[in-house]
Amino acid sequence: MLRSLVGSEMCIRDRLYLLTETKWLDHVLLTGLPSGWDDTTLLQLGLVPAVVRSRYALVNRTLSLPQAKHYNGFPSFCYPPFDSWVRFDFAGPDESSTPPQWLGVRVKVKPHCNQTTLMSDDPLIQPPLSRAELQYQCGVAARCRLQWWPGSLCYTLIDTPFRQPPQEVAGYLQRTGAVDWRVAAGPSGSTSDLIQIGRMLGMDERLVRIGMLAWMIGTRDHSMFEILLGGDAYMPLSGGWRLNMTLADFGSIMSEDIKLDGGELFKRSELWGAVVDGWLLGTQAGKQIFAQFDAEQAAFIRSLSQREPGQTSVGPQS
Repeated sequence: MLRSLVGSEMCIRDRLYLLTETKWLDHVLLTGLPSGWDDTTLLQLGLVPAVVRSRYALVNRTLSLPQAKHYNGFPSFCYPPFDSWVRFDFAGPDESSTPPQWLGVRVKVKPHCNQTTLMSDDPLIQPPLSRAELQYQCGVAARCRLQWWPGSLCYTLIDTPFRQPPQEVAGYLQRTGAVDWRVAAGPSGSTSDLIQIGRMLGMDERLVRIGMLAWMIGTRDHSMFEILLGGDAYMPLSGGWRLNMTLADFGSIMSEDIKLDGGELFKRSELWGAVVDGWLLGTQAGKQIFAQFDAEQAAFIRSLSQREPGQTSVGPQS
């Protein structure tokens, strides 16, 4: 449903994702910045100099350390913050220690990810594939099994504590089970990566996270909760954008209006009106899902499209 709300944001997202997977941005910046690129050069590349230089200082310091200590810093421009849940995807806090304080909450499926069982015309795909997407997936066939290898079929989640005995601390699966949140592939590293690149390009972190929700829920790469976790360290401390492990976390997807760069206002009522009124209460598929909520959950979901928005929230500051 959210895919239809972000429009060309998807094209931008695809390009940002390529930057994270190819490490091209790291290569360019680690070549250009040491050679003396000034702020004018960074601006010509569409980058925010203050954000880039702040991250470069961390990366440069980390790369000067022995390889075994890189995990304790920021070895790349997209590396997750210290307070990010994404760091629990890997052993830590020092992956070279024996044993580490915690093991990674996920392991890769061997020898490779499994292909989705979804067909190209599956009603779960909303909006449906475009003509170009259908041709790319199926060639001349009218329908086919999608050539998608979603995150949920790439990893196996491990029930492991965040601190080993005797001072054991509950781990990821134990915590998500306690609040009954759906899991798929662990805290979303892609969300963290794309938000960090988006910051260097002057994009609003909250809008990038909404775009990631629109992308990865429908393709079954991550659950909603995992995407919110992946972006949580970048969200404002006030305004209801952060997670609290309660029902209200669903509303944190968009808790305030957002003023865009051009001065236009992206109203939270636009998003929640589409999700709640337009889909959950306005379509047969949505109604089937809504019928599974208990009274408290249903009342909260309805309130998201009915409440007056809070204070308008401006874009990120560099």
